[in-house]
Amino acid sequence: MTERQFTPASEEELNCEFALRRADTCEETITILVRSALIWIAGIGSAAWLGARVLS
Repeated sequence: MTERQFTPASEEELNCEFALRRADTCEETITILVRSALIWIAGIGSAAWLGARVLS
């Protein structure tokens, strides 16, 4: 029963915990999140621009 206490509930939880341990500071975590968001926005913007060019 003692062993189960330290077992993560899911693999996602373990990955999240690992990612948080890898980030040295809160600022580093925020930087990673902002960078990811900017990449997504750039990707969506590029797709929208390409779509407009194709449809016009």
